[in-house]
Amino acid sequence: MSASSIPFSPLRKEIHGFIRSCETILSSPVLFGNTPLSPEERKIVQYYSEELKAYLLASQIQYTERRMQ
Repeated sequence: MSASSIPFSPLRKEIHGFIRSCETILSSPVLFGNTPLSPEERKIVQYYSEELKAYLLASQIQYTERRMQ
C-alpha cells in the first residue's frame, strides 16, 4: 500500500514521510539498476525494522488494554 493510495487518510507528517522513504527503498532496485544494499545498509535497515516491530507491538498492546478498561 503506498502513501499516495491513501489520499484522504489523516496520516501524521512523520508517518507519511516514513512511508515515502520505505517506498523509495523498496523501489530502488528498479530505479537504480538492481543495486543491492551494502552489508552496513542491511544492518541499519534490519535494526530499525526490529525497533519498529517492537514499537508497533507495544502500541498495539497499550491500545488493546485501553479498550478493555
